[in-house]
Amino acid sequence: MKTPLLIATLFSTGLAAAAVQAADEVEGAELPINQIEFGIGSVTQHGFSTVDDDLWKFGRYNGLNTEGPYFIGDIYTQDINEDAEYWKVRGTNLGLESRFFRLESGTQGKTDFFFEFDQQPNYINNTGQTPYLYPGGTQLLLPPGYAPPPSPLTGAYIDPYLQPVEFQTERQRVGAGLDIKFKNYWSFDVAFRHETKNGIDQTGSVIVTDDPAATGLIRTASGALIAEPIDYETDQVNAAFRYAKDKAQFAFEYHGSTFKNANDSLFWQEYYRTDQFGSMALPPDNQMHQLSFNGGYQFSRQYHLSGAISVSSSTQDQAFQPYNVPTIPLSNPLPRDSLDGEVLTTNAQLRFTYRPSSKFRFAANYRYDNRDNQTEVASWEGTVADGAQTYDDTTHPQSPLSYEHNQLDLIGNWRIGSMSSLRFGYQYDLMYREYTMLTGSENSDNEENKLFAKFKMQPGMAWNLAVYGEVSDRSLNNYDPPPDENSPVSYTHLTLPTNRVAGRS
Repeated sequence: MKTPLLIATLFSTGLAAAAVQAADEVEGAELPINQIEFGIGSVTQHGFSTVDDDLWKFGRYNGLNTEGPYFIGDIYTQDINEDAEYWKVRGTNLGLESRFFRLESGTQGKTDFFFEFDQQPNYINNTGQTPYLYPGGTQLLLPPGYAPPPSPLTGAYIDPYLQPVEFQTERQRVGAGLDIKFKNYWSFDVAFRHETKNGIDQTGSVIVTDDPAATGLIRTASGALIAEPIDYETDQVNAAFRYAKDKAQFAFEYHGSTFKNANDSLFWQEYYRTDQFGSMALPPDNQMHQLSFNGGYQFSRQYHLSGAISVSSSTQDQAFQPYNVPTIPLSNPLPRDSLDGEVLTTNAQLRFTYRPSSKFRFAANYRYDNRDNQTEVASWEGTVADGAQTYDDTTHPQSPLSYEHNQLDLIGNWRIGSMSSLRFGYQYDLMYREYTMLTGSENSDNEENKLFAKFKMQPGMAWNLAVYGEVSDRSLNNYDPPPDENSPVSYTHLTLPTNRVAGRS
């Protein structure tokens, strides 16, 4: 099989005249710092494979997915004056969908400003086919005159109704930021970014294929890939006050992120049973906010202390869909209309180092992680797929997980001569988990104490020898598996037709 050859032929001109070019002397060489390139390029395929498909893959992330000419545009130019005021412009692939542009300006050591634009395509697949009308929308309906197959096992019954669909997405990011440095060793910086993602992707769905009159939870179902509409918006902001002078450095920071999806759910008509419909939720709107502090202090050449702490809140309150489409009365209604979920996290680290000599170093590290899941517990009925009688009358409560993790490390490094070293230490690790239940909570903790040492020799550059050893003690307390979870000490042995024995269940 011959491999098709994709060639991008370039015709470009670079401008480097004295009026638009500056140069620096670096060891006798002149380095241009202002460049502008423009021209015409052409993408051509040589071979006998499927042209469209090969070009689609060739240009998946760069936008060169069709034969023919395209515009070449690249720019890098900058200027600085005697007052340290500067500006800089950089642009790449300006004639393609994978274009990037950035503008910077300011006064060195005082203020800095930037603006940037970034675009990125993703050509996923151009050979997809679907029986649904208007792929890319939130309601996928079958064409007029569509006749379901007499049996799910019928072969090419759906072929006459297929139409092409191209799966592709595109991201566009716009960002801007400002950095101000004050004379008293303080600085402030802030940056914003707005991102959109649009197009059509593919997602999995479950379609019941057996007789519509069948009842019970166990049904015959088929998995299918269907077109998912993509219409996302993401906004991010980062801001910080910083201080840096001699022995002390620290910063107060804020990070925020919001995500919005213009489409709440995807609805489709089932092609085995045209009187039935299915639906699924799409990625929900959510947001996160975080405050943090980090810093360090050098007491002397031997002692250094650093640390960081952050607290954040993540929330999601997307409206729930009904259990089934069309809505079928179940034993219980939805316990609430939306998730109303919130997770609070706290992270802290503290590190102390002591270096009395060039041959010995000691470090003490402490890490704390806390996750407090405040999402309300509720009891839900399970559904296998949309449609009549495809639900489970048994309710299943969800169990939000919270945990607290503490870890302490004491580590020593001793350099023995010029060819060997010894690393040794102690680690304490305590993990506490809490599953919130309707009747209270289930708690467990895992505790570990560990001693370790590693001796290493390197007589030459070509080889080395290392010996490592550790001993640890672990304990698990108050473990009680959540409902419907197999016991860790339960074993089931089954005799299979081939006389093999199944292992642990």
